[in-house]
Amino acid sequence: MSTIPRPNSKTVNSFVKDRVAIVTGAARGIGFATASLLAQHGARVVLVDLHEEALKKACATIGHGATHQT
Repeated sequence: MSTIPRPNSKTVNSFVKDRVAIVTGAARGIGFATASLLAQHGARVVLVDLHEEALKKACATIGHGATHQT
């Protein structure tokens, strides 16, 4: 079994910078972690979740470049 090497920060940044990512389930857990990581690497993220209050908090935590939709 072979393994795929984990991309470094520069590689991730080159793929996502100035792009828009829509992340479902983004109010918590894996969705929140994914949205945060994408935003840290320069992507504009749209957070989507059924839990509106948690979604607003997640969006505020991520900060610039993050918007939300319920």
